[in-house]
Amino acid sequence: MIHIYHGDGKGKTTAAFGLVLRQMGYGNKLLIVQFLKDGDSGEMVYMKQCDNVLCLTSKMPEMFYFQLDKEEKKVVEENQKALFKKAMNIGKEYDCIILDECLDAIHLNILKESEVLSFIDYYKEKEVVITGRNPSMKLKEKADYITEMKMEKHPFQKHIAARKGVEF
Repeated sequence: MIHIYHGDGKGKTTAAFGLVLRQMGYGNKLLIVQFLKDGDSGEMVYMKQCDNVLCLTSKMPEMFYFQLDKEEKKVVEENQKALFKKAMNIGKEYDCIILDECLDAIHLNILKESEVLSFIDYYKEKEVVITGRNPSMKLKEKADYITEMKMEKHPFQKHIAARKGVEF
């Protein structure tokens, strides 16, 4: 089935990784693709050590995407498109596919929504989890589960930096 975890609150990736752990408990094979992230968060460090999990990530600049110049954006876009293409080509080998921050890659016009919709159709017999912000109505129509994480309060509002082991 298709899962969408979206919103402006903390917990989208965390929820996806909760499903990853459940799947691992039953010996399922997992493909985790992280868009717009380096893949160096605590959960990814651990998952990369697991035999039944393949993690696809790409080097990212230190700055946010909107802060990059044209050439830097081009490199990021090419890398993110390559991650998606690889996931499309190898996804059949996995029971569960996580497309973390895929919605943000669509929103930034790095990935085409039509390609993600085709991915969903192609892998509809798998568990596919998509995270990020602002899913379109077309994506929502394809989903079997939709969970919105809504921020009510967050430490960054007090200018407290992200903490290792909690936010990453």
